[in-house]
Amino acid sequence: LAIIIIIILAIMAIRSKDEKKIDDTVKDKEQKSFLKFGGTLSLFWILMLYQIYIGITDIVNISSIDLVLIYKILLLVVSAISLCLSVYIAIRILIRKPQSVKHIKIALIISGIITIISSIIGVIFNWQVQGTEITLENYWFEIQYLLYNILYIVIWILYMNFSQRVKIYYYLEKEVSYYTLDKAFKKVKNKITTEYNKIKNKKSKDKKSKDKKEVRKN
Repeated sequence: LAIIIIIILAIMAIRSKDEKKIDDTVKDKEQKSFLKFGGTLSLFWILMLYQIYIGITDIVNISSIDLVLIYKILLLVVSAISLCLSVYIAIRILIRKPQSVKHIKIALIISGIITIISSIIGVIFNWQVQGTEITLENYWFEIQYLLYNILYIVIWILYMNFSQRVKIYYYLEKEVSYYTLDKAFKKVKNKITTEYNKIKNKKSKDKKSKDKKEVRKN
C-alpha cells in the first residue's frame, strides 16, 4: 500500500511540474492533457518500476538457489542486464527530449534479445544438465514466457512509435493531429486531384509540343 501511495504521489508531482511548463498560448484541451505526464505513458512507467522489482527479486532468488555455477553466472548476468535496461527505460520515460523515444525503443529491442537469450540458456540447461527431452510439452512454459515477453515489448514499441501523447509529450510534434474520416477522405481526394492535374498538364504540354512541330513542318 505504501508503494502504491508513493507512486501516485510521484505521478502527481511530475504532472504538476509538467503543468508549469505548458505555454499559455496552448488552448487545445487534449494537447494540454498530452503535455502532462499521464495516461498510458504513466502505466508504462509503473510497469517499468514493477519490472525493476521483478529484476531485483530474480537476482536475489538466483543467488540463493543451488545451481551449476556456469548456469548460475549466466542467469545472474542476464538478469542484471535486464534490470539495468528496466532502470534505464524508467529514467528515460521521465526525460522529456525527442531522443528519449528512440533510446526507449532501442532499450526495449535489446530487452527482447536478452529475453530470447535467457530462454535459450534455460532450454540448453534443461536439455544438457537435467536431460529433459526437447518437446513442446516439456518447454511449453518457457515458450509461453518468451511469447509473452516479446508481445509485451512489441506492444510498447508500437505505442512509443504511434502514440499521439508520446509525440506531443516528447516534443516530436507541436500540435495534436485529429484523424477523422472526413480528413482522410479530403487527403485522398487532394492527392487524386493533384495526380490528375499533373497528368492533364503533361498531356497539354505534349499537345503543344506536337502542334509546334507540325507548324514547323508546314
